Amino acid sequence: MPTTTTQTTTSPPQTTPEIFTCPMEPVTQEPSPSFTYLYRKKVQGCKSQMMIYTALLLVMIVCTLALAKFTLSLYRLLQRREKTNHGVKLTHFSHRREIILRPLQEAETIGLLTTEL
Repeated sequence: MPTTTTQTTTSPPQTTPEIFTCPMEPVTQEPSPSFTYLYRKKVQGCKSQMMIYTALLLVMIVCTLALAKFTLSLYRLLQRREKTNHGVKLTHFSHRREIILRPLQEAETIGLLTTEL
């Protein structure tokens, strides 16, 4: 008897971004104490988020500048390397033969051994 299996996949729950608005203008009329507390809490949250975003922005700017400096120095290094490679053109070259000098007694012994074989 054939068995069939069904596999169900569920998608992860959708997350909606939280929109955080900062209070822009102070309240002109006398607010209630609970409203004042919520207002101050919102202002404090806005300040802390602004400090975090400013710090992240500074880190991103520093990293971008460091990457740009590295890229520019790498580009200049490669340009200099290409210029030096194009400046040298070999038209003629020869291999150098090395002469191995052996002591006379060793050379005679090796010569005698090869002639006896």
